[in-house]
Amino acid sequence: MNLTRKKYYDVVRWAIVGIALASAILLVIVVREPKNPFRSKIAKIYPFSSVIKERDSVITRTKFTTINHYLPSFQPLSNYITEYDHQSWPRGYSLYYERVVEAFPQISDAHGMLGICYYYENQPEKSILSFQKAIALNPNYFWYYYNLGAVHFNAQQWGLAAQAFHKATLSDPQKTMVTIQVSKIYQQIIASSRGFHYSFGEQLKQAYQQAYLFKDFSLKASSGENMEQFAPKLETKINLRIF
Repeated sequence: MNLTRKKYYDVVRWAIVGIALASAILLVIVVREPKNPFRSKIAKIYPFSSVIKERDSVITRTKFTTINHYLPSFQPLSNYITEYDHQSWPRGYSLYYERVVEAFPQISDAHGMLGICYYYENQPEKSILSFQKAIALNPNYFWYYYNLGAVHFNAQQWGLAAQAFHKATLSDPQKTMVTIQVSKIYQQIIASSRGFHYSFGEQLKQAYQQAYLFKDFSLKASSGENMEQFAPKLETKINLRIF
């Protein structure tokens, strides 16, 4: 009887150990994989919620530390913003924004900045993809559509340019201003630029007017209308804008 009971207790004990071990392994798998469908459910249960929160915090700090190794000086960007001349675009920023996008793929502003970088590095296809990703993440930001339209316009892809500029004119200017104010990417540039003087509202107002003009121009060009009178303008490149 005692022997039978001992075997019974051994079975129970090892069963408990097995369950605990399996639970621990499952927890590790769930915690380590953010896309695991069970993670959001477990994250609501204490103490698992604390473990997941602490792990996410550590990962975020690690990502920021890694990205900061590539942190450039943003002063040259202020020169580009005030002049908006494609010849003044500073090189070498794509590496930094690639790291940001890799670590934080949901930050639309980083994709938008990467789109500008790629364009001025003569990689228009990658530029277009970056702007499309930015728009998918934040469809309310005027400048993503404007820049996408500019890339197509400069390539004389009139139909695509007209579509992008049309969507730009439909965007909410107030939401665009809010995006600039809350964006860590944009505020990073503004804060790091000495003597930076720029009227965001006025520049945005002018850009909306330009978007209407560029849209109409692109529509006429895409319809095969005689564009000889606009020949000088066809040789003009639209500069991409941050804000």
